[in-house]
Amino acid sequence: MYHLSTHAFFKALLFLAAGSVIHALHHEQNIWEMGGLSQKMRVTKWTFLAGTLAIAGMPPLSGFYSKDEILAAASHRPLLFVVAALVAILTSFYMFRLWFVAFGGKARSEVAEQAHESPPVMIWPLRILAVLSILGGLLGINAFVARQFETVATQAQVTHVSVSERLFAPFTESPLGALAGLAAFAFGLSFAYALYGNAKIDPIPEKLRFLSRAMRRRFYVDELYQFLIAATHEMLSRLANWIDQWLIAGLGVRGLHGTTEAFGRVLRLVQTGNLQTYTFLFALGVAVVLFIVLMP
Repeated sequence: MYHLSTHAFFKALLFLAAGSVIHALHHEQNIWEMGGLSQKMRVTKWTFLAGTLAIAGMPPLSGFYSKDEILAAASHRPLLFVVAALVAILTSFYMFRLWFVAFGGKARSEVAEQAHESPPVMIWPLRILAVLSILGGLLGINAFVARQFETVATQAQVTHVSVSERLFAPFTESPLGALAGLAAFAFGLSFAYALYGNAKIDPIPEKLRFLSRAMRRRFYVDELYQFLIAATHEMLSRLANWIDQWLIAGLGVRGLHGTTEAFGRVLRLVQTGNLQTYTFLFALGVAVVLFIVLMP
């Protein structure tokens, strides 16, 4: 819940800041058609950077403290801790990649050359959310839920913590989680700068060809899903359709209907209304019975 509350600040900020960029570039959403926006959109640049630093986990911004709680909780389980640290690295990497490509360097297109800052109705919410993204980590969720779940002594201890103690609490309470968060932030930032600091085109396809193709194809999840659906769901649906068409509707419904109708047509031929026919059939029946009875 703590991370969800801080996440609301910086993720909303990033979405609205992305909307500000898209508005300024006349709905262009390809980041490789951007570049050089730091000189043309200063408010959006700084607020976007605040959201990026917060979500990447730089202290003392909000994301560092809430993410530290998750890393601290996962530190007792090595596999979960490694997964959480890798996710933190990826978050830092892809967010700084976005910032370097969109705001750094020179303009890569005409729309980027003509970009301008968004109107006040769009940038004031960015300013407010940037402040909350920076200071929101000090609003620890424990201070709000302590009254419902803790004793009176613990409530006093949680709610009367100084600002300086809150700032350094991650390093004293869970140094492993705090250091892992800092390392993930630094590694993601440095890796993103090394690849995209001055990049004019995406270097990943050239450096990591197979991995790049796999990432662009979303690690072939769609193809795997389609294959599994074709091998299971589609096959079962075709089998069900065959059973319904040939066994139930064909042999069951239409077969019974056809048999009954044919039998009825045969019986209808017997009911001619002709007395001579009835006499002939009666005599034929008597002859058949006599043949069966008298046959040795």
